[in-house]
Amino acid sequence: ISADQAGDWAAKWEVAFDINHDQVMELADQINYLGAHYATTAAEIASSVNKSASVGQLAGVDPSTTAAIATAMQATGVDTERTGTTISRIYTNISKGDSATKAQKEMWATLGFSASGVAKSMQEDGTGTLQKVFAAINQLPDEKKLATLNVLFNQWAVEGAAKVTNNLDLLEKTLSEVSDANYD
Repeated sequence: ISADQAGDWAAKWEVAFDINHDQVMELADQINYLGAHYATTAAEIASSVNKSASVGQLAGVDPSTTAAIATAMQATGVDTERTGTTISRIYTNISKGDSATKAQKEMWATLGFSASGVAKSMQEDGTGTLQKVFAAINQLPDEKKLATLNVLFNQWAVEGAAKVTNNLDLLEKTLSEVSDANYD
């Protein structure tokens, strides 16, 4: 990342994510770590964070979790230009609660959740809720996974959600690494 780009993102993140300079630097360190250790770059991860972390915060997820999810998607081949939008759609749809469609409510019930329960759980533990949801989808018979992802998250988000579902170990690893204070 060029110094100009890094400075631009840092200034925007401080305002957009309502975090202080030290928190911006920590996020940048996490993104640099992820970019150095996975099949993506810090610039690609940062671009996705820039596009979707504010939606994530409203959904109950901090920007470092968004960086970990973006890394897991990009490292498995999701196009960088799609990643930010994909993550935003996942956050939006998982947080619909009572506004979820009838089909979404039925799909949540199939997975053992309720739409309103998942939305509430996102506010209490967004990262943990995402992990539980993707794990529940992954436990479905293969012939039901894609339809479930499509109903819950919409067609646009299917590719990214499928790659996260199919690579839960990678997601767990990236999430663990951004929560570990020794990522630098």
